[in-house]
Amino acid sequence: MGFWEEHLASLGFGGEITPHQGHAFHAQTRGRAFGHGSILVFERTPCAYERRDKHCLGDLSKSFALMLVLKGTGALEQYGRRVTLGPGDCCLIHAGAPLSGMNHEIRVAALIYDKEVAARWLPDATAICGITLPQNTPWGRTLSAAMAALSLDTAANLPMPEDMVIEQINCLLTLAASPAPSFGGTYRESLLHRLRQILRQHAADLTFGPAACAEICGISLRTLHMTFASQGTSFCRELRGIRLNMARAYLEDPKFGRKTIAEIAGLCGYAHASHFVTSFGKAFGASPMKYRKNAGL
Repeated sequence: MGFWEEHLASLGFGGEITPHQGHAFHAQTRGRAFGHGSILVFERTPCAYERRDKHCLGDLSKSFALMLVLKGTGALEQYGRRVTLGPGDCCLIHAGAPLSGMNHEIRVAALIYDKEVAARWLPDATAICGITLPQNTPWGRTLSAAMAALSLDTAANLPMPEDMVIEQINCLLTLAASPAPSFGGTYRESLLHRLRQILRQHAADLTFGPAACAEICGISLRTLHMTFASQGTSFCRELRGIRLNMARAYLEDPKFGRKTIAEIAGLCGYAHASHFVTSFGKAFGASPMKYRKNAGL
C-alpha cells in the first residue's frame, strides 16, 4: 500500500488508501506529459481514499485535475461538496485542498494542469470542484466526449500544440459548468472575462476586430473599449498578447518544427510575417527563429 501512496504523491495527489474489507488492493497507472501539464489514466480496485492537509504541499499542489470516469463508480468530497460519479461523468478536483472519496472498481482518465491555466477561463476554479459536470446538457456532453477522445494514444498525434488543446478543454469546462457556479465579481469583471474568452476563440482569424468581438458579446463597441480601458489595457493589446502566446506554443512544439515562420504567423492571425517577427521580438526578446532554436528545435 505504501508504494501506491508514494506513487500518488509523486503525481501531486498523495493520500492514504484503505482497501475495502475482503478486497485485495490492486492499481495501475499510465501517463504522459502533455504540454505544460499531463494526462493520467488509472485503475484501482475498491478502496477509500483520504487526502489530508499534510498531503497538500509542494508545487504540484497548485494543480487541478479534470477527471472523466471511463468505467465503474465512485464518490468524492471536496470543499464540502459531495458527488457520486459514474461512466461518462466529469469532475474537477484541486490538488491543493483536502479530499476524501471511495470507489468500487474504477477506471479514470485525468487531465492535470496548473492553476494559472485554470484561471484564464475560471476566475475561481475551486467554485466547481466536487460537483458533477452534467452530461444532460450540450456542453456537458461535449466536454465528456472531448475528454474521452483525449487518450494517451491520440495525444501523441494531435494537429495543434498540446497547450492549446488544454485551453480548449478549459473553455468547454467553463461552458459545461455555467451557469450553475457563481463566479462572483462585478459586472465589468465578468464582461472582461467573457471578452477574453472570445478573443482566445477567434485569435487565429486574420480579420477579427473590435466590432466583431462586440457583436458576439452582445455589447456596443464603446462598452467594449471602456471595459478594456478600465483594466489599463485595450482590445489590440489583449489580442496581440494572446496571438503571441499562441505563436510561442507553436514554436515550442516539435510537431510544428517544419512550419516556416510565415506559416506560424498565419496560424496566429498575422497577415504579414514581418509584423509578427517584430512583435514577437519585442515581447520575448528574441526573434521567432532564435526562440525556436533555443527551444531545441
